[in-house]
Amino acid sequence: MLAALGLSSAAPSTPGFVGICQIVAVTILPNFGFSEAKALAFILAVQGTIYLTIIPWGLLGLWRLSVGRAREET
Repeated sequence: MLAALGLSSAAPSTPGFVGICQIVAVTILPNFGFSEAKALAFILAVQGTIYLTIIPWGLLGLWRLSVGRAREET
C-alpha cells in the first residue's frame, strides 16, 4: 500500500493528493480483504489524521517564525 501510494505521488495531482490517494487505496486494498467502501473510509481517515497532525505543527512553526522576526526588528 505504501509503495503504491509513493509511486502514485509521481503522477500529477491536486493539492493534498485528493483523488489519486483514494483511487490507489480503492484499487489496492481490496486485494487485502477490504471492501471498496472500507478502503475509501480507511484512506480518508488516514489523510484526516495526517492533516490534523501536520496543521497544528505548521501553525506553531509559523507563529515561532513571526515571533522571531518581531524580535529581530526591535
